Amino acid sequence: MTDTRTALWKSLVKQDCKDLDEVQELFGERGVRNTMILFTFRDYLEDKTIEQHIEEAGEELQQRVEKCGNRYHVLNNKNRSDHTQVTQLLDKLDNMVKGSEGFYTMEMYSEAEERAREVMIRKKRDEQIDRVGNEKSKLLERPGELELQLELRREREKSRVLERELKKEKEKRRELEEELRRV
Repeated sequence: MTDTRTALWKSLVKQDCKDLDEVQELFGERGVRNTMILFTFRDYLEDKTIEQHIEEAGEELQQRVEKCGNRYHVLNNKNRSDHTQVTQLLDKLDNMVKGSEGFYTMEMYSEAEERAREVMIRKKRDEQIDRVGNEKSKLLERPGELELQLELRREREKSRVLERELKKEKEKRRELEEELRRV
């Protein structure tokens, strides 16, 4: 596999592992037990089998594949005329459903939805903490920056106050001029 393809493969593997972790976080162990990993871009594998690539990808992917009961399928995106790869995928999915522990219930959906909300809240909170931490570290890297920003804010506020006062004065002047015209 060329360096570019290897880098792409590793990037895809990392994303696949992350996606599977999210499925587990949202749907729990039962969700993972009812999951099949779908590998696309079979053409990138060249002469090697998917099993060889899973092994070469390392323990992280191997563990995820095992969690899914070694259920996976590979599609060759460049060979779209080969309909057997889709038929085989559907057969595998059918067998997985037949061997599963039952159907997905509304209760399970509600639990997953609640977990998804919690995950989103945690992610937003973590992003905010990271953003604040980054801003704090930027300020700490530049001594005097905080004082400078505070002074700038004070000056802006003074400017706003002066603008309001100027507006009031203009209004008073306009009123006086109106009154003088009437006299």
